[in-house]
Amino acid sequence: MEDLLQVGVVTTTHGVRGEVKVFPTTDDSARFKKLKNVILDTGKEKLDMEITSVKFFKNLVILKFKGYDNINDVERFRQAKLLVTRDNAVELAENEYFIADLIGLKASSDEGEELGEITDVLQTGANDVYVISKEGTPDLLVPAIRDCVVNVDVAAGTIVLHLLDGLREEDIMRFHILTLFPEMVMQGLMTSITGRAVKQNKIAIEATNIRDYTLDKHAKVDDYPYGGGAGMLMQAQPVYDAYRSVADRLPDGAKKRVIYVTPQGTPFTQQMAQDFAGSDDLILLCGHYEGIDERVLEEIVTDYVSIGDYVLTGGELASMVIVDAVARLVPEVLNNDQSAETESFHGNLLEYPQYSRPEVWHDKKVPDVLLSGNQKKIGEWRLEQSVQRTKERRPDLYARYAELQDCKNWMM
Repeated sequence: MEDLLQVGVVTTTHGVRGEVKVFPTTDDSARFKKLKNVILDTGKEKLDMEITSVKFFKNLVILKFKGYDNINDVERFRQAKLLVTRDNAVELAENEYFIADLIGLKASSDEGEELGEITDVLQTGANDVYVISKEGTPDLLVPAIRDCVVNVDVAAGTIVLHLLDGLREEDIMRFHILTLFPEMVMQGLMTSITGRAVKQNKIAIEATNIRDYTLDKHAKVDDYPYGGGAGMLMQAQPVYDAYRSVADRLPDGAKKRVIYVTPQGTPFTQQMAQDFAGSDDLILLCGHYEGIDERVLEEIVTDYVSIGDYVLTGGELASMVIVDAVARLVPEVLNNDQSAETESFHGNLLEYPQYSRPEVWHDKKVPDVLLSGNQKKIGEWRLEQSVQRTKERRPDLYARYAELQDCKNWMM
């Protein structure tokens, strides 16, 4: 077992008085209030540090170390890991384990099949997911729930799992997101409909940290662009190696698309989502800074996609939008498959108005036709409302709808 456990990573400096911002890698970030001593691993050396001040800002922790009172003193701590000894680790409840102890466990099924080795633990915000790797086969994603985990023996280096029906089906759709912020992506997608679909093995979602594949000793993934210009550019090597770590695990013959989310891409539409839903694997590449070295884009990208004419800090939010839109088109992801066909943009029409209880709210009554029980009249009313709403709010869509109707009328 590891003698030292990671509790955070220094992301950057804070202010000019020697404080640093830390991204916590522990479930309990409040533990920093009581934490007095840590070991700072810079990659070159391990330093014993005493914490003199703790503050919280959004999802980050701001720390001050004794004896470091100037920004210049802590600049070299960027990307350094914060470690604690087991004596200083949080006390675990029954059947809880440190991630460091789970990584490397040999996994087998309760039927005696060797499954591989745990290579990562995805923290989804709901339950953890074990990533089990075995040479020559796609990674197996197993939810860390009571129904799946039969026995964990950290001392023996083994874990026994029960594989629920459908857990290893290779015909489910798989989403792979290449990003610098995997926690952000997974926490967002592992909720609501997409999260439920993952737990029910209707789809699979994984996030790969591009930074894990850099060869730079300081874990840098960006550099200045040739020819000058503002900002930094993500380098080709870590992006390509992160991509290969995913692509090399895909089944032979899998239909894959590699999507780079960028303001320069083709505007994302419902039709595009339907096209993507026909793939076996979608690999989404999230840019940051001023973009990504053009050479790696030319090598791996099949589709350049934009979610709108505006600029975001990075591609993570855009990727999450695309995953959500595509996932709901995968069979059985929605409880009511018909709902995907009646929502906005189906048939170039926006969705009709919807009403629920009570019948009267703020002196506004539900249209009588919806209370009539006459499904034919309800259908006609909904179509009429969809046409009118599209004409008012999206004349570009209405023009396409009208053209399609003209073609149908001509053919008849």
